[in-house]
Amino acid sequence: MKEPYKGDTERANRLHAARKAAGFKSSREAAVRFGWHPGTYRAHEIAARHFDVETGRIYADAFGVARSWLMDGRGRGPSIDPVRAARFEIRKSAATQPSQDAAGRLRVARRLAGYRSVMDASAKVGVKRSTLSAHENGQNDLSREGALHYGNVFGVDPEWLLSGRMPSGLPVAAEAALTTLLSLHDEPESRALLHFRGLQREVPVSPQWIEPVTSAPPAKLGPRGDRVSEYTSLALFRKLRGTKPGSAASGEWSFPQDYLVEMLGCQPATAVVLIVPSRWRDLPADRLHIRPGSRLVLDTGSTHLLPGAYYVALRPGGELRVLRESKNGNDASRLEPDEKLAGLVCGVLGAALPPRHQR
Repeated sequence: MKEPYKGDTERANRLHAARKAAGFKSSREAAVRFGWHPGTYRAHEIAARHFDVETGRIYADAFGVARSWLMDGRGRGPSIDPVRAARFEIRKSAATQPSQDAAGRLRVARRLAGYRSVMDASAKVGVKRSTLSAHENGQNDLSREGALHYGNVFGVDPEWLLSGRMPSGLPVAAEAALTTLLSLHDEPESRALLHFRGLQREVPVSPQWIEPVTSAPPAKLGPRGDRVSEYTSLALFRKLRGTKPGSAASGEWSFPQDYLVEMLGCQPATAVVLIVPSRWRDLPADRLHIRPGSRLVLDTGSTHLLPGAYYVALRPGGELRVLRESKNGNDASRLEPDEKLAGLVCGVLGAALPPRHQR
């Protein structure tokens, strides 16, 4: 893959600028407001997918910008984020020659470990297919944590993956053929693997080393990403009411930086994780797959009620109620006198497993 983006990055930058100028903090918020599929809209905004003239007309009308400016850059429009534009260009530049960077070394390591495709490897080494593909294509930079994981599962030195510094950890014969193997980066797997015959070896994978590997670039991702406190429903109610006793967090989560904003449409500064009480039986919210013991990612700072969005209301005893804002705007605003609107439901996490001795 020589081109890291299927869509026009300049057009994607203008779409991003139009959405921000229209007052929407996240792509998800805009998509929910106008009834678009959040994943499709986000793919257009990050240039993962191309959007045509008709779709551009819909976006331009929704955000109040000129269609010619959005599609072709003609005329005047909101200011483009220069940092975002520069990041696109850096990634595109790095991705034009991935064989000379960590992406090329990673693909060689994967092929030498005996995996015939990205899908084959991802199913066995604990990495999402899209994440491994983005790293191998040079679309996303490889972090040190990612290099440690890949080094273990593919049997190479992590430092070699990152910088190319020898030794690589590969057999002598494979090291001697590296120049040729790296040059095959863009060749189809079936054709490239012919040159790997006799050099491949099986690398045992220890289950305790299999951990998720993030695809976010290291410049944006800290050691733990965005930290989000976890609360019981009673503790969160007391916290929102400003009562200190009994309002302490019961735990902490860490999300890859920008995941909350770009994927969930939730601001890190006001995000919390809420534990659904074991006695919860709110059947109307079944469509969200909420069950007792699952976790809700809430944006407690969301005060703009969006049609079709779900919100959580809490009561003094810790009871939890999920409300859905209707097109008429009458649902989430109907709170009982003792209820407190906790915030917008941005995501649902599965129920945590109990300790082994309690199963």
